[in-house]
Amino acid sequence: MAARPDAVLDNALIRPKVVVTTGVTKYRVVKLNTSDTQCVHSGAGEAGDAVALETGAVGETIPVYLLAGAGIVPVVVGTGGATRGLQAVVVADGVTNSGTLGGGTVIKNTGVAGDVVGMIPLRSTSVSA
Repeated sequence: MAARPDAVLDNALIRPKVVVTTGVTKYRVVKLNTSDTQCVHSGAGEAGDAVALETGAVGETIPVYLLAGAGIVPVVVGTGGATRGLQAVVVADGVTNSGTLGGGTVIKNTGVAGDVVGMIPLRSTSVSA
């Protein structure tokens, strides 16, 4: 199991969202649904808008960390693991290393599937010449 992840949420943009379609798991990446007041799990390969800070059943309101502010948010590592310093992408069961630049977020701690690690949300991407 990875070390306890950093969680620096002092300046985080945390908002309530209603869970729709299926239940949401704590520390999983979610996306906004048809309304900005609703959230669902992000699917494999989909971009996420936030991270669920609590587990919630359909119809429940949970706090989510919007990926738009400064901070470090805990996330669940998915199949493939996560490596500190690499950009992340959503997979079916969490986040893993992005094979290309432009993941939009950076993993702060290394972990294997099921671990909870820190993720630094970044809205800009890196390029190389």
